[in-house]
Amino acid sequence: MPFRLRSAARRDLSTIWLATAEERGVDQAEDYVRGIEDTIANLQRFPNRAPSFRTRIGDFRKAASGSHLIFYMLQDGSIDVVRILHKRMDIDRALTGDGEL
Repeated sequence: MPFRLRSAARRDLSTIWLATAEERGVDQAEDYVRGIEDTIANLQRFPNRAPSFRTRIGDFRKAASGSHLIFYMLQDGSIDVVRILHKRMDIDRALTGDGEL
């Protein structure tokens, strides 16, 4: 099943890489982001494996990768990755805020 990263998810990945590189080094950042990418690749094979997460703007699925959660929707035969957020964030606010998804 194909997937697409929305612009907010691409920004999230960049932010995650930068924060991890600053805190733990470039090699750790590469490994950590690769783990997130591997989780997304696994979702392509098993898109329904992650639990549902309901918000006021719609139903998402969420898959864990390290300290982050990958929020996605299944639409038109593809995986639409909406955000990649740290599990300690205010998830509902991040998903339903006024910012672009």
